[in-house]
Amino acid sequence: MTTSTDAQLRTYSHLADEALVAINARRTARSATAATLAEYRAESYRRILIALRSREPSISEADITRPDDLIEAECAGIVWLICAAASSKPDDMFGLAAVTWQARYDAALSAASPIDGVRGQGRSFGWERR
Repeated sequence: MTTSTDAQLRTYSHLADEALVAINARRTARSATAATLAEYRAESYRRILIALRSREPSISEADITRPDDLIEAECAGIVWLICAAASSKPDDMFGLAAVTWQARYDAALSAASPIDGVRGQGRSFGWERR
């Protein structure tokens, strides 16, 4: 279950589209199939679920009652992953953006409150990591 849309993602950063073009240019040169935002959205959500399971108490996908609270983390994760994939070296535009977006992903995920009545970090309650 992913929660963000392409339109929401584009409100966070224009880099996602630019990075996707760079990735697909390299894939075309190798005669590989084109990358899509859906691939990166699914991977971002998979990472969110892993991070939620590591919280104390552990949160499974079935426990999530407020999926909209994960949209910011999901969008930041998509931009992070797609910029990291588009980067050809750590100090290029996409490499530097990946570092920034990874930090935004971590902060958004820490602050997320995906369960009614349970607050994330910065909302007068902090999650414990196991």
